[in-house]
Amino acid sequence: MGGFIIDNFSWRWIFFVNVPIGVILLLFGTKVLPRSSATNNFPNRQIDIAGMGLFIGAVLAVLFAITNWANDPAGVGVVTWVLFAIGGTLFVLFIRHEDKTAQPMIETKLLRWRPFLAVNIYNFIFGAVAFGLLSFIPYYATVAYGMTAGQNGLLLTPRSVAMMVVTAVTSVFIIRFRYRIPMIIGLVLISLSLFLLSRGYHDVAVLGLGFHNLLLLALLVMLSGIGMGIANPAANNAALDLIPEKVAAVAGIRGMARVIGGVVGTATVTLVLSYFSDQALGMQDIYTGFAFLLLLLIPIVFLIPDSARQRRKHLGSMPE
Repeated sequence: MGGFIIDNFSWRWIFFVNVPIGVILLLFGTKVLPRSSATNNFPNRQIDIAGMGLFIGAVLAVLFAITNWANDPAGVGVVTWVLFAIGGTLFVLFIRHEDKTAQPMIETKLLRWRPFLAVNIYNFIFGAVAFGLLSFIPYYATVAYGMTAGQNGLLLTPRSVAMMVVTAVTSVFIIRFRYRIPMIIGLVLISLSLFLLSRGYHDVAVLGLGFHNLLLLALLVMLSGIGMGIANPAANNAALDLIPEKVAAVAGIRGMARVIGGVVGTATVTLVLSYFSDQALGMQDIYTGFAFLLLLLIPIVFLIPDSARQRRKHLGSMPE
């Protein structure tokens, strides 16, 4: 749909088309979703406005620093270093504030626990690679293969379908195969997809069968979707099983780590590309780096407790 809109209308409609969808979902949600009882259970619960402000300020400062650096790759100016310093200072103040406040935005003691720290490092790097992969595939297909927006849409569709199907299948068997094995298999498949994308293959023929560039890229990108479909359910469950009594906090921090990783990863890709006159070659080098970065996550996987066996025993002992 995105490719069709850009080819036939304007890129501005990509953003506008989400507005009515959002309004409909908002109205639908207020009517259908049950009202939360959190207010009754925690009548004195307050939002950590100060912590939120410090955290947002730190992230924005770092992102502006990276963007400013990318705009002038020949020399890093004073403004860039000042922004990095502001970001670092705000982050330190954020940690100190969270340690002292009674109702923190993030419970820092959770982050200091090695298994939970490993989960969030995993999600941060995974988010950086996943967003960096998905955000720039259309750009790479355009600069390296001359594809149109419509072709880019077709290119991304098999990945999305594969990820949905594989996620559903993996979720059924996840307890039997535990968490670590699917996470590692998924990381290896995504890494392989990135490495093959980095080779810049054109008009490949296998056993006399020719592959059009669109089909070739779609298959390589679909491989990453299969990997994500295998890894994501296991990674999500492994995180939630760490502290079942604080599942909301765990889910929130895990999701935030992945999103922040994606934002920083996307900005970093833009920065690295600013040093390449040949953007296609730059993307290929970036995908090579991402491929090896994902493989470095495998040792981190072994720091995350694999509690699937205990969950399986618990489910087996439950009355039917």
